[in-house]
Amino acid sequence: ILLNVRMTNGHVVEIQLHLKQIIEVKGGAGHKYYEEIRTIEGKAKAENRALTAAEVSQIEEFNALSRDAYGAAMESAAAPKVAGVEEAPKETGPEAAKPTGPQNAKNLDELYEQAAVAQQELSTATSEIASATGGDPMIPETLKGRPRAEEKLAADYGGDVSRLTDLARTSIVYERLDAVYKGLEAIKGRFEITKLKDRFSTPTDQGYRDILLNVRMTNGHVVEIQLHLKQIMEVKGGAGHKFYEEIRSIQAQALKDQRALTADELARIDQLNAQSREAYDAAMDSATGDGLLNDI
Repeated sequence: ILLNVRMTNGHVVEIQLHLKQIIEVKGGAGHKYYEEIRTIEGKAKAENRALTAAEVSQIEEFNALSRDAYGAAMESAAAPKVAGVEEAPKETGPEAAKPTGPQNAKNLDELYEQAAVAQQELSTATSEIASATGGDPMIPETLKGRPRAEEKLAADYGGDVSRLTDLARTSIVYERLDAVYKGLEAIKGRFEITKLKDRFSTPTDQGYRDILLNVRMTNGHVVEIQLHLKQIMEVKGGAGHKFYEEIRSIQAQALKDQRALTADELARIDQLNAQSREAYDAAMDSATGDGLLNDI
């Protein structure tokens, strides 16, 4: 919370109210994710090119990690404390956390063993579903990197390996929205769905859309599948990212100056969000063609 208040001599000063837990994330994992994103963006800018699909996915993953970290910080700050009752000492490390997620593994080593088996089934299924529904499969050559998995596990999940659901993952890219939903139905008919986020139905503030699913393989391991529209991905790697980058630049400058956003900055962010939504909406129009968007 940032306030400007007037002193008795008429001078206006600034007061900031922070949560210790948020500041700790900002100075640690949050800053690391921010720097990783800046590095990816800086490389593309230096080479005078748009972001690749892989880079866009990396940025999205870092943003998700950052949101998870700040969300966990908020949860720890919001937890009520009972007067006169001391908290039990917190256990640390991956082995200490009580499982709260869908995975059934005792530790990260076991989770990777399960993921390796699940990835084979997932890759085959993704190729078959993509072929049957008119999509292009995107299958990573390896599982999610161990260092990034360990960082996410420690920073966001308190060592709870049961919550890591993207060690094995694939994507399918389509050119029409009706094909995306055919792919979704094919996945539903083949696997148990443990989580579904449909951002075609509920886009982000900037208009970005996709479908993210967590599904369970036959060995019990939960994996991640993303369904994309080619047109949306093209905007995200081009104009959409430029809008996003400018918004982040405005917000970063205000943060650096330790001040609230000015009226002009807020107006510019609103304008950029509107332009971003227009770009994504145009991409959706080209993907739906004859009004299929209204029928979904």
